[in-house]
Amino acid sequence: RLCRARSLFPQVETYMIVVTATCFVAEFFMIYLSYKLWREFGWIVYQKIGADLKVRNMFFWYQLFIVFIKFTFFFGVGFTVIYLILVADTTDWEYGVTIAAVPIAMVALFVAGFSVRREWSSLMVVSLLLMIVGLVYFVYKLTQVWVPATRDEYTYVHTTITFISGFAILTLSLTLLNGFICLLNFHKGLKPAHDAIGTFGGVHRPLQLG
Repeated sequence: RLCRARSLFPQVETYMIVVTATCFVAEFFMIYLSYKLWREFGWIVYQKIGADLKVRNMFFWYQLFIVFIKFTFFFGVGFTVIYLILVADTTDWEYGVTIAAVPIAMVALFVAGFSVRREWSSLMVVSLLLMIVGLVYFVYKLTQVWVPATRDEYTYVHTTITFISGFAILTLSLTLLNGFICLLNFHKGLKPAHDAIGTFGGVHRPLQLG
């Protein structure tokens, strides 16, 4: 089978350039908002958690894990969409498996966030195992792009697939590593800090009257 990007790419090239340029400009706005949020909530988090460096360090790893989960979702879904539209053949067994993997991955990432928040060890272990499976899949797809036997199927999307799968591998690896660190921090005093701050690290600001 031939890569479908041969006929599709000229139709979407302009849109892809516009989307890329828009995201680039939006990044500066997001950086500014991130800085404002850091200034706004940094002191409140300190008030809720306290000065215990051990708890603050565990909370930092927790926040980092949640961020990496979101990046993993973004690049994972991005790879899946690109693969299904530009490469996959609807008659190939991988087509159905890839579609079925999307909701499974979404549930797995949500469960990972839930289990690290509730410090549910068994559920966290299952989530980490699913991440390992996902990591193996992305490595497999990346090798498919460059091995001689299947390289011709990706003629027009070598760079795109390599880029998005490479970032998916990177973010998933960092998420997996961070997940193990969070798992080792279970039952060491972080959960009460979570309860004081709110669900998934959200800060409940006190209501000010008058």
